[in-house]
Amino acid sequence: MYVPVENMNNEARVWVYGANRTLTNEEIQSLKFHLTQFTQNWLSHGNEVKASFDILYNQFIVLIADENQSNTSGCSIDSSVAFIRNLEKEFNIILLDRQQIFFLIDTKIIQIPYIEVQKQLNVLKNKDSKIFFNTLVENLKELKNYFLIEPEKSWIKNHL
Repeated sequence: MYVPVENMNNEARVWVYGANRTLTNEEIQSLKFHLTQFTQNWLSHGNEVKASFDILYNQFIVLIADENQSNTSGCSIDSSVAFIRNLEKEFNIILLDRQQIFFLIDTKIIQIPYIEVQKQLNVLKNKDSKIFFNTLVENLKELKNYFLIEPEKSWIKNHL
């Protein structure tokens, strides 16, 4: 059951998928249609999942599920991953590469492979504005408060 994101509980679970490129306005409109269809029909053990989505910074797709109503189980999570895989094919994007780390450097989103973070960040050390996209946030409250964070205040600080 689709619910607008502003009507979702702050404890609702989130999954953040970073695209390997900036999405066009046309792609975003089409993605919103697909995401609405998916969230309207998302089930867990035959029960509707109270769900929503967001597209942030034209590059991040966020699925949101209120687990107070019905827990997302292995099967419902598998269906969401299958849905994301279909989006990857349809839009010719990569969303499931968890080895990519995203930063906002000045006004540009850059991706750095996880294994190169330390080396690349040393190159970027002198940039004035360096913000980390924490795609590992777990709920809507964390998404609102800790999605964009200074690298030194996140889990990535161990690699700086």
